[in-house]
Amino acid sequence: TDSNHKRLLHWLLMSTTIASGNASRNKSFDPSSDNEITRNDVERYVKYLASLDAIDVNPHLSPSRWQVKAHAIELGYLAFAEIQKCCETNGKVDENSPHFNLVFARNYCSRLCREASNDISKTGSYIALHLQDLLSSACISSVATSENAELRSVQSGGIKLLVLLGSKTLILQQYSSQTVSSVRHVIATNDTESDSTVNHQMHDELFLSGCEAAGLIFKKELVMDPIVFRRVIRPLIPPSKSNFTQVTHFPQTKDDVKSFVSYFSSSSQATSSQIYLLGSILTLSKLFTWASMGDLPESLMEPIFEEMKKHVNHIATYAGALALDAVRIIETNNAGSLLKSFDPSTGTSESKEDIPPVPNSDAFSIDAETPSSLPQGGLTYANLMDTGKLFQSTLEDSWVVLSVSSILQFMNNQDEKNFGAITGWIEKLAPLLFLCLYKSMNSFEISSISYSNYLKAIENASMSVHGIKSIIKRGIPLSDSVKIEHFCEELGLILDEMFTKVILPFFEVNEGNDVRSVRNESLQPLINELFELVGALLDVYKRNGTETVTVTGSMRIILTKFVLLPLHGYEKCKTLAGEYQSMSFKIVLSCLKSAQDLVVALSLSESDECSMIVKSLVQFCVTLLSSKDTDSNTIIHNEMKEATSALLLQCIGSVSEAEKKLFARESALTENWTAWKIICISNTNGGDSLFETLLSTADVVRDCLSDTENVSRHSAALSGIRSAAQENPMIVPYLMQSLGAYIVQLLRMHGLYQCKNVESQSQRTSVFADGIRLLLLSLQQLIAAASTSDEAQTQLSSFLQLMFKIMVEVIEYNGLPNNPKPQNIESDVALGRTCAQAIVHVAKSSPTSFKMSISTMELNDRSVLESSVRAEMSGYGGATGVAPVKKKLSLKGFTRV
Repeated sequence: TDSNHKRLLHWLLMSTTIASGNASRNKSFDPSSDNEITRNDVERYVKYLASLDAIDVNPHLSPSRWQVKAHAIELGYLAFAEIQKCCETNGKVDENSPHFNLVFARNYCSRLCREASNDISKTGSYIALHLQDLLSSACISSVATSENAELRSVQSGGIKLLVLLGSKTLILQQYSSQTVSSVRHVIATNDTESDSTVNHQMHDELFLSGCEAAGLIFKKELVMDPIVFRRVIRPLIPPSKSNFTQVTHFPQTKDDVKSFVSYFSSSSQATSSQIYLLGSILTLSKLFTWASMGDLPESLMEPIFEEMKKHVNHIATYAGALALDAVRIIETNNAGSLLKSFDPSTGTSESKEDIPPVPNSDAFSIDAETPSSLPQGGLTYANLMDTGKLFQSTLEDSWVVLSVSSILQFMNNQDEKNFGAITGWIEKLAPLLFLCLYKSMNSFEISSISYSNYLKAIENASMSVHGIKSIIKRGIPLSDSVKIEHFCEELGLILDEMFTKVILPFFEVNEGNDVRSVRNESLQPLINELFELVGALLDVYKRNGTETVTVTGSMRIILTKFVLLPLHGYEKCKTLAGEYQSMSFKIVLSCLKSAQDLVVALSLSESDECSMIVKSLVQFCVTLLSSKDTDSNTIIHNEMKEATSALLLQCIGSVSEAEKKLFARESALTENWTAWKIICISNTNGGDSLFETLLSTADVVRDCLSDTENVSRHSAALSGIRSAAQENPMIVPYLMQSLGAYIVQLLRMHGLYQCKNVESQSQRTSVFADGIRLLLLSLQQLIAAASTSDEAQTQLSSFLQLMFKIMVEVIEYNGLPNNPKPQNIESDVALGRTCAQAIVHVAKSSPTSFKMSISTMELNDRSVLESSVRAEMSGYGGATGVAPVKKKLSLKGFTRV
């Protein structure tokens, strides 16, 4: 309710005021006007009430009583979290809530001011209106000190509030200096003041919160300066040792494990705690992954990559070891439940033993005599009991990004020297990606899952798919073909499962779905990554054909289904509403783009199945291009039209000439000129086949061009003919042979305004311009042929005589810019000038033919033509100014002196 929101906001402002020590700034309140309450009055009044309660606490805020500030900032954090919870709908914060939308907050507050009748107590304020004060308090608390001693508990509360503010509200650019300075202070502070276990624990929690805040400000692109970015990240780069300048082989013996444990347990920079290395590697891993997925600009990451070049092997190795240890910790704490995954082939849950998500226990265990048990030792710790709950809980939440980042870095640095070492790590880390995908898909089906966990599952799945795509693109670095086949088999199963649970539901009309249904805009990043993975697999298929271990027969079936079934369900998509329809269109767009690669890949097999798929795709494209644009999102439809046209051009070359004629005629009958054009220009060899394709549609096209009563009809047809002629000039002779008379007729009718049903002047200009372009394209063909044939020279002269005759009539009717003809109905000097420009083009392109043609013209027509050429070449200049009046001498003005 409003009263609860007011009370919570009061506690939030009061607590942050206590923590920042700014209570004295708002000790009094005076309205700015006696006539009416303003929004500024409300903001000051709310802060005044908070300061009154804060002033009562001020006597207890001596430097030695920092505990009060710590409790105050913690209270502010709880109040903010409770307000956020009140604004949630089905687990998701309402974007239109005035607490988290500045525009709505100002509008709501202004409306309450008008309705309050000068009673300020009836008004209310919102978090968005106090963002600057809250951020300032959070930043002050994040760097709190007392007598040069770091106040860990106060800093921890401040940085947690800063993270919460940044994740749920818009951190404006003007606050970036404060925010970055506070975050850097937290992650760069040394823990050398006390050996107290409690103090170390506070520092560990504070450091992890600082790392989370650093990742947040980078993800939201609050920092766009590479220099500032590097300054924040530099304290997180762990030291590198000489034995990590190259990729280290995965440990296979007890001695190898001991060296790993001894190295990572002794590595330290600012603190002896393992949390430092974990937080540093985790933050850097997030940056690597976000940059690879396109969430961070390359210009921002480039200087970081340059500085971390010598540390990349160390970071990749440690991230991979941490990811594997995380899975082992989860297995230990949950009695092996993580390894239970849904098997789509049987519909039951069973352990994935063929590709174990964790390495062989012999490689991990110091005691190799008990390989079936989960040992206490790991790659980054000697004993699980020494790690601490914070270390374990952080690992459990971040094993996905650690494994993905490690794989990305290994794959980016793959070469002949370190191929063997990388192979060992990829064989252990890749199964973790499949494990994450199975776990995420199970989360999609749980209706009771919170929205934050739902988004986390989508994010983890997107990162895992991205990691698998990186492995596919750069070649699967596994030690033998059997493991590669096993990898691809598992990939096929997971793709099939994700298609069923993520893609297909967008094309199913199912009323009464839960608000967190799989059909949700939040799935867009995952869908994008899935189609990029499909594209990577199709690229492998195109390069290697059927002689590849990666794309087996079952994988080809899955890829075909992944690309074609959404296209088949497109008609159902039209009945869906709102956001589901928009998402379905985006999926169809991705399928159209992937289908081009699929056609190329399938054409390598030359099977009957491929031929059937290609013909089906041609029919789909022709149908889709003939549909009208009914959605308000014009950008999506334009992109879809371009992708459909590209797919049709890709497919039409694989069908027979007889089928091509049928598709061309169908397109012409439905006046689908885009598809008709693509089919016509697809034959780049010319000859009889091209002429026959055009001839099969000539009667339909003539019917459209001769329909002078319906301007829209012959205008669309002429535009399609002109577009086809421009893209493939080879078809111009065939077009003009069958349709030339109708084109010239339309040119003359619109030039002389003999077609009275023109809806607008722009439509008339468009038809006329298309006709002129077709004449000029024909002229180019004739000029090229006339240089080698006398017969062609005669045809060129006859063509120019006809062309000049029509253009002279148009110029006489419409006039030129320097000689308009307003007495003629709907005369347009732009049409006259278009003719003049065409005539000048002829004179420059073929002077001899031009002279021969005008020599046989009537005197009046020739005069009009020559004057238009002179006017066009001189720029229609002329004397436009008025000559000054010459003064006359008047004798009457003289007088005798």
